[in-house]
Amino acid sequence: MQIFLKYARKRQTYDIAASEFNNSLSVAEKRVFIVALHKLGIPILVTPKSKFDIQNIAFEKAEIDKDEISAIINQITLGHCDQLFYIEPDNYFSENIRLKTLRYVAKKWVIDVLGNSRLDRTKNPPLIIYPHNWFLKFTLGERLGIAVLKERVAVEEYYDNTGNPNIEAVERLIIDIDCGLWDSSFFWDIENYQNVTAASSLNNAMTQLLHNNYYQNNVIQRPNG
Repeated sequence: MQIFLKYARKRQTYDIAASEFNNSLSVAEKRVFIVALHKLGIPILVTPKSKFDIQNIAFEKAEIDKDEISAIINQITLGHCDQLFYIEPDNYFSENIRLKTLRYVAKKWVIDVLGNSRLDRTKNPPLIIYPHNWFLKFTLGERLGIAVLKERVAVEEYYDNTGNPNIEAVERLIIDIDCGLWDSSFFWDIENYQNVTAASSLNNAMTQLLHNNYYQNNVIQRPNG
């Protein structure tokens, strides 16, 4: 952290400090605390197009704030981040890359596909009509990665009274994806998700059927007259 403090005094950016950071610390040392630094706000650069390399940690082009570095040092000194030292960095950053990739794909799908779809309310149930051959813009892996999200957002609230996409709702959806609120959808396998929802629908139907039978068999008949 002293390396970053030195660059902070000159109001320089993290990417400029990358070379000294990597040359001054061993791989073993970086493995111990690199996850903690990322969790605490150090802008380690992880993108869908790059693979995490512990030997050459990359940083974003963001100005180093002396007060923020001092606050991070204080948090580490007080032991508030000790549990982060046990997280394996390769798995942590690989998962981080996967999430960023899927968020990017999900937002692209929302803009290009959901944003150009229509809801036909003359059908029962209402039918969502997506652009012709929309899937050609996405690889099979991308389609599988966002398949659960696609099913979960297939609801009427994303459409206005005319059946066109509700622009405000779609924009909020994009913001929610960026914030990670839909990340849980990316961890579901589509077949497992469909099995769970089918089982839930069957249970609900059975419950309703039993309720109806009970009501019919136990209804109180009003006396005539």
